[in-house]
Amino acid sequence: MPELESLIEQKLIEQLIYGDSQWTYRPDLKTEADLWNNFKYILEQNNKDRLDGEPLSDSEFEQVKNQLQFSTFYKAGEWLVGENGKVMVHVQRDTKKLHLVVMNHEHIAGGSSVYEVINQYSALKDDEDAASRDRRFDVTLMINGLPMIHIELKNRQHSYMEAFNQIKKYIGEGQFRGIFSAVQMFVISNGVDTKYFSAASDTELKKEFISGWVDRNNQPVSDYIDFAKNVLKIPQAHEMIARYTVLDNEAKRLILLRPYQIHAIEAIREASRTGKSGFVWHTTGSGKTLTSYKATRNLLMDIPALDKAIFLIDRKDLDEQTNTSFSSYSQNDSIDVDNTDNVTDLKNKLKSSDRQMIVTTIQKMQILISKRLKEGTPEYNRLRGLKIAFVVDECHRAVSPATKRIIERFFGKSLWFGFTGTPRFPENPYPLMGDLPRTTEELYGACLHKYTIQNAIHDNAVLGFQVEHDGPKDVTDETDSSRYENEDGSQVNQEKMKQSLDDYNAMFDTKFDISQITSYNSNLNKRLSRKDPKYKSRNEQLDLVIVVDRLLTGFDAPCMSTIFIDRQPMGPHDLIQAFSRTNRIFDKKSKPYGQIVTFQAPVLFKKCVDDAVKLYSAGSTEDTPLIAEWDDVEPAFKKALAALRIAAQTPDDIPSMSDDEKLHFMKMFQSFDRLFAQLKSFSRYDESMLDDYGITEQEYIDYAGHYLNIKSEIGPEPGPDPVNPPVEPEIDSDYELMAYSNTRIDYEYIINLIQNIVNPEDDGDITPEEKQKKIDEAKQYVEDLRKDNPKVADIMSHLINEIELDESRFKGKSILNIVENMKHECIEQVVNNFCLLWHADKDDVMYAATHYRNGIIPNESAIKASINYPEYKNTVEHALPKFKYYAKFFAELRSTLDDEIKPLV
Repeated sequence: MPELESLIEQKLIEQLIYGDSQWTYRPDLKTEADLWNNFKYILEQNNKDRLDGEPLSDSEFEQVKNQLQFSTFYKAGEWLVGENGKVMVHVQRDTKKLHLVVMNHEHIAGGSSVYEVINQYSALKDDEDAASRDRRFDVTLMINGLPMIHIELKNRQHSYMEAFNQIKKYIGEGQFRGIFSAVQMFVISNGVDTKYFSAASDTELKKEFISGWVDRNNQPVSDYIDFAKNVLKIPQAHEMIARYTVLDNEAKRLILLRPYQIHAIEAIREASRTGKSGFVWHTTGSGKTLTSYKATRNLLMDIPALDKAIFLIDRKDLDEQTNTSFSSYSQNDSIDVDNTDNVTDLKNKLKSSDRQMIVTTIQKMQILISKRLKEGTPEYNRLRGLKIAFVVDECHRAVSPATKRIIERFFGKSLWFGFTGTPRFPENPYPLMGDLPRTTEELYGACLHKYTIQNAIHDNAVLGFQVEHDGPKDVTDETDSSRYENEDGSQVNQEKMKQSLDDYNAMFDTKFDISQITSYNSNLNKRLSRKDPKYKSRNEQLDLVIVVDRLLTGFDAPCMSTIFIDRQPMGPHDLIQAFSRTNRIFDKKSKPYGQIVTFQAPVLFKKCVDDAVKLYSAGSTEDTPLIAEWDDVEPAFKKALAALRIAAQTPDDIPSMSDDEKLHFMKMFQSFDRLFAQLKSFSRYDESMLDDYGITEQEYIDYAGHYLNIKSEIGPEPGPDPVNPPVEPEIDSDYELMAYSNTRIDYEYIINLIQNIVNPEDDGDITPEEKQKKIDEAKQYVEDLRKDNPKVADIMSHLINEIELDESRFKGKSILNIVENMKHECIEQVVNNFCLLWHADKDDVMYAATHYRNGIIPNESAIKASINYPEYKNTVEHALPKFKYYAKFFAELRSTLDDEIKPLV
């Protein structure tokens, strides 16, 4: 029998307060008033001197409370950065301004820090919102009286995703307001699977941002007690908030580092304390820019002896992208990040006495040392004596062995930490040049932390690859590239570039010319990455870009899904780098993996790809990150279809199955669906092939409908029994159909569009014309949605009209929650009308409305038993006889559910 949620909650609290964990259990804190009183007491205790021993008056504490009513979790995060590590509130007492310390991030695990855990907090409904409900929160961790980490628990009969959806619902209802608006991190668990994610609005919470925990060897830590031991004890829990949270100023969202990022930063810290250099091998696409930012920043925080921390990069386009990212991350940080406009600027920043983090290019550093400094001068000696930590991005190529030797001989007191997704090994070394190092390890030192393609795909940090080799199969010498007719000559290229710019300018109303290539590249990068609010609009986006060499590495566009390669194979590091433009997490429904299509040397390309994957999976061939090719997928698909037919010969056979048979069908269908989605994604796939395979698209849709029906009614299986493990693989309770088309993506996209109209991501700095453009775009998408779902389109259209009439009514509110409530009101109205007409029980019909799937009414017998036929007969003129009444009733109910309810559910 599975553990009760209350028992899981109790065991978690026992672990949190056990031994030297430093959490104190506070069973007396259950309401918002309790929490404010507790916060006030801690604030006064930590600020006795500043308060001159006089407690805060009610009016003074109201000033404090007003400062802690955050409109977004991001705003709370901005405040929590503090001033020089101290988080403050400010109170006017008569003519005196009091500056009170709420939290001191230098006092982690000591000093003024108070760590408390509460459970079963009562979040009361909003009297102004009729749809809101009373809610009880499971477990919350508080630092100095402020809720910082909130935990929702389920037992193992439920998926942790139910806890995720519950949190999303609570956020939409506005339950995380008041003192709870300070929360920065959520944890969800069903006992055996535990995950965490950063706080965000309900519309911004994406499953893709959920992360599990792994240890330093990338072994999963999923049990809730083990997770508590690794992540939620002190100092780790406080460090998650103070050291491993990043505020992305550009996207206006909180980012919690993933475990491998934290382990890498800690490994660099440990190495630097003992004066050792080294490199971090984190696979391309796993967030190296963010990791390297935090690593560089923390070096200055952790090692007082350092004068500067310098982030070295190569190439102008990477310089700009990294500067933009670092600038966004550092906007609310306590460490200054400065980029360098030129060599003189770099020299001045190095001479400055400020302990700062500098972003610069290897070329500027090389010019400074070799051409701008005169040996023996005070300036030369001062710079040469600096204690510097160099952090090198893309260290497998950014700094050549010769250049690094020059720089480190000049800065004799320097430490070097490299970041790369594709290290140089003995199999792919640097060219032989005298006694210079030829591998990344020889150049930087030991690998401090490793996170390979395999690890990242397993953790859902990046996607896998699917590769098609469509080059000619009859070429004797595949290395002969002369037969492939590229035009030479700079004049030809200049003319083509001008044509491209003219086309680009016409498309997006820009004015770039050939002298503004750098600005054009920047604009193109931003348009592709779709991170700026301006470029989230579809009419400002690009879907297809043809590149020669410029965007093959170092470019981050999560939406990018496909790369076509019409050239000879590259070396293993360049090949993986190029492939990895496509495998960023974006939306698993529309982008389940990165797709690669090659057009030259198919045999040679396949060998090069296989060798590169093996090399960058640490020599392992297990669980290869490449999704198999057509010749592997098609036979597997046929086999999965045969297994599906054995489980359920036709979709019509499914309703009469036992629960065990339905569970078996679910397992078989998940395998089939995964392979069907892969098959569909190949360029050679055509729907006419289904005739040969022996299945139709409509049959698949019918199977999928029954699958969704079973999933909602039966739910996931109980958690694994360690004594009697299952013979066949368990159902993936979080699996989403990949080959099944629906309108969910459009629905969520429109919700976000409308949300951005009432709460612009650019803080309201928007002209009426730009706002109208957004409204028109939302209306256009609603009309597109109307073709598939006119009822939801009507609701959204009505909402947009209401916003146009009075936008202020919707400021700060969750559009997703509003639309869901409108849908629910429509369903209630339909059910009410139906029950009045037929004299049926409203609760029974409402249950049928919310659980109806594939023509099956789940509680038909209960409805029949509760129908009041005598009342119907006495009140309805020309009432039907009883035997006709039941038949007509259920026919009308099915019609109502299909036509009126189903589109809204």
